[in-house]
Amino acid sequence: MYKILPISIYLRVLIRNKKLNILFDNPNLGIWSANIQDDKVICTSKGVEYITGYKKECFNGAQQWASIILNEDMHLFYNNQRKLKSGQNISQQYRIKHKSGKLKWIKDYTIPTFDHLGNIIRLDGIISDITEQKLLEDQLNFLANYDSLTKLPNRKKFIEELEQLIQSYAKSNEHFAVIKLDIDNFKYINDTLGNEIGDELLQKYPNRIKKHLASQDIIARRSGDGFAILIKQIESFDALIEKVKNIYECLKAPFIIKEYKLYVTTSFGISTFPENGFTSSEILRNARLALSIAEKEGKDNFHLLSPSSSHESYKQYCIGRDLKKALEDNEMTLYFQPRICTKTNKIIGAEALIRWNHPVWGIIPPNEFLPLAEENGLITEIDYWVLNVACQQINRWKQKGLRVVPISINISGVQLIKPDWIHKVEKVLHDANIKPSELEMEITEHILLNDSEMVKQSLTKLKALGIKLALDDFGTGYSSLSYLSQYPFDIIKIDRAFIRNMDNSKRELHLIKSIIYMIRGLNLRVVAEGVETMKQLHILQQEQCHEIQGYLFSKPTPAKEFEILLQNNILTPSLPNYKDQF
Repeated sequence: MYKILPISIYLRVLIRNKKLNILFDNPNLGIWSANIQDDKVICTSKGVEYITGYKKECFNGAQQWASIILNEDMHLFYNNQRKLKSGQNISQQYRIKHKSGKLKWIKDYTIPTFDHLGNIIRLDGIISDITEQKLLEDQLNFLANYDSLTKLPNRKKFIEELEQLIQSYAKSNEHFAVIKLDIDNFKYINDTLGNEIGDELLQKYPNRIKKHLASQDIIARRSGDGFAILIKQIESFDALIEKVKNIYECLKAPFIIKEYKLYVTTSFGISTFPENGFTSSEILRNARLALSIAEKEGKDNFHLLSPSSSHESYKQYCIGRDLKKALEDNEMTLYFQPRICTKTNKIIGAEALIRWNHPVWGIIPPNEFLPLAEENGLITEIDYWVLNVACQQINRWKQKGLRVVPISINISGVQLIKPDWIHKVEKVLHDANIKPSELEMEITEHILLNDSEMVKQSLTKLKALGIKLALDDFGTGYSSLSYLSQYPFDIIKIDRAFIRNMDNSKRELHLIKSIIYMIRGLNLRVVAEGVETMKQLHILQQEQCHEIQGYLFSKPTPAKEFEILLQNNILTPSLPNYKDQF
């Protein structure tokens, strides 16, 4: 019978191999072996000492290692250890207390070895320090869910909380309220006293409101001077009105900021569940309607929406009803926003963006009708329409002899779990007589959370066709760094929320630099969305961001206007005079 050497001793036996020697002596990688029968550590590499701060002699057995694991993570650690008995290799992450007192995140990979009777006789493992990666993920998750100025939940996080509350109240008789608030004439304060005063006001304003909220209630920042409150439980409408009055009155006192005494007024719009809707979109829409009514009535007041006053709900009904007819009647159109090379200012791509010119309601932004399309099952038809129109448009430009660039289209997650989607894409490309390399597809992070295996298979097949894939709005979803290696993306688009404040916030600037460095290190192309200032452009050029997309170079334009941009090829940056509303 031969004896199986532990992984650490095996590496030493092969010491003549330089690469293995370097691996064993790598301070960032801890390699260890332990004899289970007598609970003795056979061998540890230098990396264990570097990562933990303790000399390797301190680890004589399992108890010594367990003693440095954070108490909160012990339960998970021991649960995973039990898996070893069934022959499973385990990969786990937990926190340890470094000798210096600092907490460190550890990635631990352990392999069991058994004797001929099926008893564990040895464990071999590798540990690595992933603290920096965890900190970066925490930063990404924070900025994806919280406002950097006020540290309040952002609109996305607020909607998540709202939807969870709707689910929990669905089969109960409970009521809750959503309040939308706008600081009246906030722009005047910013313009006359400066952003610094305005920012401090935005920080003090919600702190005063919090004193009148219950511990479970939530206040979030939803826009520049807009906030939203979720009152999670209301005993009666009278009690709700009383609470709103208290908030209203507390904001009457002046805000003392530096040498200024600021008197501000606020308009409130209130909607309730279930009276004003059963979905988050309905409740938020009706709170917005109530706020509009309050502002039209002279501002500095509040309006509680009654079920019969929802004109906006009627509009949404019409939009939902007319969606299918809109495709048939050619009411939809595509606009194109160029992507610019940061080195040459050349157009090297463009994103196709859908617009709806409704015969009654006028131009309707996609953020209003696309959620409805997802609810009523029309999103697949809209996606297919966009695919067809974009490919045919590329063909028309080629027929005119124009230099075409890859056009990216946004794809919903529903498509990626449909078995016939890939065949449809192939047919459209063939019918339009365009190359797969002339088309790109963008998906958002939240699509990757569900049906991940099916999504991965679809993306792999699209990539095999020659279509480039982009991860859109990076940082606004779950923001898992594993997406960048698990899925076959070619392009990562950094969400505009990160770009917006990077020239005013050292924290966000550092984060943007880290993201660009990381994406470039993975040999992926990085695109910055929402670029609107020369300062942002210069920072992105300095950090070697590959491409930018934003109003600094061009707003989304109709196909005819985009043809002119293609002919010019090189665009000159110019400060935008306004922001696109959709």
